[in-house]
Amino acid sequence: MLRWNALKKDSGFTLIEMLAVAVIIGVVSAIAVPNLLGLLNNARVTDGTADIEGAIKEAKRQAIRFSQTCVIEFATTTIDGNTRHIVIPDSTVGGNNNRCLLEQRVLPEGVVIQNSPGIITISSKGSIDYTNSGAIASPPSNRTFTISHPNAGTSKCVVVEGLFGDIQTGIIQGGNCNTNL
Repeated sequence: MLRWNALKKDSGFTLIEMLAVAVIIGVVSAIAVPNLLGLLNNARVTDGTADIEGAIKEAKRQAIRFSQTCVIEFATTTIDGNTRHIVIPDSTVGGNNNRCLLEQRVLPEGVVIQNSPGIITISSKGSIDYTNSGAIASPPSNRTFTISHPNAGTSKCVVVEGLFGDIQTGIIQGGNCNTNL
């Protein structure tokens, strides 16, 4: 016959043990969640940088392929009540400019472009001109713009260099773009 004391040992966890586990889980969560959000925002910045670099390279390829001038615009739009930065073929240019990008690029939520180039015009030979307010300006030796997120630990940069638009990406360190990574 079983005794009452033998059954009592397998009765489960006490309230104090359950509270101790809940406190431990809470402390670990409080430490881990901000780090995970920072990693997520850094990944958004990386994705935004890749979207911008890809759009410029694609427009350059399409301009050469179709022997036409391609114009892409860096703009903002509202999606689901949030302001988002996008890269689109410039709709004010006539002809087949819609062949310059196969699809518009919508940067991840919260990612912003600082020092935006506005409009980039790419000739049928692949050379790049920067257009601001409708006036074509000679390209400087390089054009740098920054991609960031307000809650990310790092900002990235895209550098379009020279007349032929060589593209490099890097990380902002000390206020400067470091492409030597």
